[in-house]
Amino acid sequence: MPISFWRTDVMRKALASWHMGRVIHAYRTHPYHARQLPQDVVAGWMGITQTQLSRIEKGTPLKDLDKLTQWAYTLRIPEELLWFKLPHARQTGGDPSSRADANDQPATSGLAPEVTDSLPDTVLVPLQINGQHLTLPVATDVLLQANSSTASGSVTRLDHAMSRQSGIDLAAVAELRDRVQALDELYDHVPSTSLMAETGQALGQVAFLADRAPTGRTLRELQAVEMASATLMGQLVWDASQRQDHRTARAYFDQAIHAAQEIGDRSAEGHALLRKSYVALYGERDPTAGLALTEQAAETTRKTSHVLTGLALLHAAEAHAMLGDSRACESALGRADTEFGKIDPADAAGHLFSPNQFDRLAGSCYLFLGEHRRAQQRLEEAARALRQQNKSGAIVLGNLSLSHLRQGQLDLASAALHEAIDVVEATRGGGGLNIVFDAGRELRRWRTEPVVHDVYDRLLSLMSTA
Repeated sequence: MPISFWRTDVMRKALASWHMGRVIHAYRTHPYHARQLPQDVVAGWMGITQTQLSRIEKGTPLKDLDKLTQWAYTLRIPEELLWFKLPHARQTGGDPSSRADANDQPATSGLAPEVTDSLPDTVLVPLQINGQHLTLPVATDVLLQANSSTASGSVTRLDHAMSRQSGIDLAAVAELRDRVQALDELYDHVPSTSLMAETGQALGQVAFLADRAPTGRTLRELQAVEMASATLMGQLVWDASQRQDHRTARAYFDQAIHAAQEIGDRSAEGHALLRKSYVALYGERDPTAGLALTEQAAETTRKTSHVLTGLALLHAAEAHAMLGDSRACESALGRADTEFGKIDPADAAGHLFSPNQFDRLAGSCYLFLGEHRRAQQRLEEAARALRQQNKSGAIVLGNLSLSHLRQGQLDLASAALHEAIDVVEATRGGGGLNIVFDAGRELRRWRTEPVVHDVYDRLLSLMSTA
């Protein structure tokens, strides 16, 4: 943002109050924006829910320095206007603009001065979904410095493209695609908030380069990066909000669907549709809407990916189970199993498949249908197949705990729940968090038991950091 953005009377007053909530409110409602930024959209940037942001804006001043620092960086508040010191300032006492890299060279984007002067301060990544206009602001210097030679020690094709020293070509797009793929591979293993900034950068880079991309293959490849980064951003926003920010997540998935349709990529379109179905099924708890989306995803990928078609049918089975239709559920499970039996190494979505998925979803189906013994058997199989801590593993272990609880097996339920909490503490997955808290509520009738006290202590600790 231009420095004048921070010099208005309203913004000065907010900053002088030492109250980050007031600063965020002033930022959202600033006349600089064409329209006020919705609270849920800004909450997504912060990695919190709309409800949490509302409390922060209206409540007492936040004292958590880590959060203050994170949000100051997110909003790009000039350091000299802050009432607290950023980490590098505490360590060096210097101005961040004067910091040098390991070779004692000033940090730079590599731009010529005349090019720098012509660039806007911020690139707004636009979304226009069903008539709703949403934007993700990404500072131009962040986009450029993310690709500068000081980051890697060498100048790449993407560096040149971002600095406008050369045109955008396939090599530069491939580098950007690889970065998004690397972030996507981390999604199931680390907190989503740790990936949001870099994924937002990738979306900003796509927007920055799109106007200069030549038509043909290069533009198609850039649109493919947009599909991947928008899908990932939707996952991150929804997960970081503990599966509560449905609107923003759907907007990103719709952006990915539109990009996929533009270039005719049925697999990518189906993947984004499938992710959108999760919002309906597990966020809004609307199995009818979720079933329609899973069936649309399965039909979209029917001729392009057995993996995605099988996954869509698995979640269709769970939607039928939520609706209490055991016959339709078993039919969908059988069709999913058939699709998985046809998977070949050339499947574009092969990386999305894991051997425990069928047991994980079948176990969840039987939980909804009240067949707790069958659920336990399937979920135990899925748990045995777990090789490392990940977000889907927390869901398996949480559901396994529920299957034990509903059979009155308190010790086994507590043991599984402790394992689920271990994973949630490491990954902060929204789905896992929701399930362990569901299990905690079902433990209430045993609340006098010592094993339950231990679980509740850990759940309280989770709540304090959620």
